[in-house]
Order: sequence, then C-alpha cells, then structure tokens
Amino acid sequence: MNPKNRAVGLIIAATAVFAANIVALSPIAAHLTGEGGMAKADVGWLFTSHFAGFIVFALAGGALSDRIGKKRVLVWALAGYAVGFVLFAFNDAFWAECSVMFVLGGCGGIIECLGAAWATDLDPEHPEAAVNKIQIFFALAALASPFVVSIFLEQLVFWKAFYLVLAGISAVLWFLLARTKVHAVETSPQTLHLKDFIQSLREPGFIAMALAMFAYTGAEVGAWGWLSSLLQQSGSFDTVQAGLGVALFWAAMTLGRYLCGLLLPYVRVDQLVAVLAAFTALVTFGAVMLPGQWWLLGTVAGIGLGCSSQFPLIAGYGTRLTKLPSGAAFSLLMVSGNLGAAVVPLGMGLVGDTVGLGNSLLLPAVLFGCVAVLMVMTKRPRSSIFAP
Repeated sequence: MNPKNRAVGLIIAATAVFAANIVALSPIAAHLTGEGGMAKADVGWLFTSHFAGFIVFALAGGALSDRIGKKRVLVWALAGYAVGFVLFAFNDAFWAECSVMFVLGGCGGIIECLGAAWATDLDPEHPEAAVNKIQIFFALAALASPFVVSIFLEQLVFWKAFYLVLAGISAVLWFLLARTKVHAVETSPQTLHLKDFIQSLREPGFIAMALAMFAYTGAEVGAWGWLSSLLQQSGSFDTVQAGLGVALFWAAMTLGRYLCGLLLPYVRVDQLVAVLAAFTALVTFGAVMLPGQWWLLGTVAGIGLGCSSQFPLIAGYGTRLTKLPSGAAFSLLMVSGNLGAAVVPLGMGLVGDTVGLGNSLLLPAVLFGCVAVLMVMTKRPRSSIFAP
C-alpha cells in the first residue's frame, strides 16, 4: 500500500477509536447512575474530565508538533490510548477513573486535531476531502459505539472488557503508525498566543461565535451524553434499546449533515445555523414537556437532525469575523466549544439530581436557543464564500 494512503487509513482508524470512546460515555453514565447507584452530579465529572483533557492536550500537542512533527505526537497519543484504556478497565475507584479519563480525553484531542491536520498535509491537493473522509468514519464509529457498549453492559459481568478491545486496537495502530515512513511537507500550525486572545476580545462578532460554540457544544454533548440515562429512566428502555436510541441520534446527525451540504449553496450560513438551533431548542423542549416512549425516540432523531452541521458552520463562520490567523481562530473556537462540553453535562447532572433528569434537558434547550439568538444578532461579514 502507498505509505501516504496507509497513514491516512491509520488516522481514520484512530479517529474512529476516539469516537467510540467519547460516545461510550452516554451508556456508561446510564449504567453508573442506574445499577451503580451513583449521583448524576458525580458521574458528570467523567464528561468534565474528558473534555478538560481534550483542551489541555490539544493545545500542548499543537505546540509540541511545531518542534517534533505531527506524526511523532500522534504516535505518542496512540501509546497513551493503549495504556489509558487498560488502566481504565482495571480501575474501580471513580476519581481515579476520572483522572484516567482526563488523559484519554487529552489523547483523543491530539488524535482529532493533529490527525486532521496531518491528513491535509498528506493530501494537500484535496484537504477538504481528506478531513471529510475522516469525519465519515467518525460518524460510523459514533453510530456503532453506544450499541456495542450496551451489549457489553447487558451481557458481560466485566463490561469494561470494551476498553480492553479499544486498548488492543490502539496498540496495533500505534505499532503500525510508528513503522510507517512517509514524507509529507508539514504545515506549521499557528500556535495560539496571548496576543491572539487579546485581539479577539476587541472583535464582538468573533466573541459572539465563541459564545455560540460554548453554548452549542455544551448543549450537544449534554444532550447525547445523558441520552441513554434519560431513555432508561423516562422511556422505560432497557440497556440495549437505550444504546440503539443513542445510535439513532448519530444516524440523524449524519443525515442532517448531508442535507445541510445540499442546502449550503442556496442558504446563508448564519440563517441556516439560526434555523437549526431554534429547531433543536424546540424539539429539546418538547422532550421535556411531552414524555412518552415513542415521542422520546422522535425527539432523539429531531435533536440529531438539528445539531447536524451547527458545529462546523459556526466554526467556519467565526473565522470570517476576525482578523486572527485561521489556526489561532479555530483554536480559540475549539477551546470555547470544549469548555462548554466540560461544564454543561456536569451542570445537567447537578440539575438532574435536584429536579429530575428529564427536566435537566431544559438547560441544553435554553443553550440551543442562545445559539439562534447569537446568530441572528451577529453582524454578517462583508465577504463570504458561502451563499449570499
């Protein structure tokens, strides 16, 4: 096999492992709060740990790759994955699990960010196609993961064997990537500096998009993160059925991304995101006000459709509202999004312990509504490659 194609294939496989790990948090949270008897507020720290690690490692990995190259940092991240999954599998102390999840989230942040960046280095003539290919396999892994994890939870006494499977896959990918010799002209990532942050504070449009990323990503992760728990508690689904419900969310999101791609030539980006966010807010609110098994499944699909392309469209739109270099702009937007992902699921756990998990969906509903308002109120950039 061509070394470049082999490297891209390994990046795709590593990103699929990242997706499988992150989406597995939903059925695992349901298991810990159900059979495990843990408080939702405590379980929410798993999400916080993961996304805090994502932020720290992704920023540090980007800076380190300037010196030693993206491939070497990716190899280290895969090694960290292999060791981290084993540690998580054989650890039963919850706060130690959170510490390991911080490292796993960090390794995942490196894999998602630097993996996509290196893929574009390997295929400089078709960078968008390279990243899109990675995201397709991310979605496929996200579809399969909750169902597979639910089977482990339902059928096996040692359900953490799922993480040993991920550890084995990561070890194989680490070995293969370390032995892959490929020559690629690596673009130097634009490292985020303090002056970039100070400059962004003077640009209200960009700040609005950073807030939109915080609200959207937090609401999305909160929605699917607690989805399995909600389906089991409010819809009387069993573990496997709830896993299929989470898979339905990702299937709807994948379909929504395809439909948004068809609409983009004809609709302005800010208008499309505003409509998607408002629709998602209404559907999420409906899930709170109109409980019922079949209605819940319908709202799961609706939330997935509404979320679909909001993240990439907000990110792309935000970079057009700043004078920052694109690398620094994307870094700030990604940090904002992952801060939301670190905070909102934990907040939903706290609310869920107080007024019930179903009512905690009001928090993402409000945040989706905030995204719609921010898109409507933000002044559109004068020039854009998107639809007029």
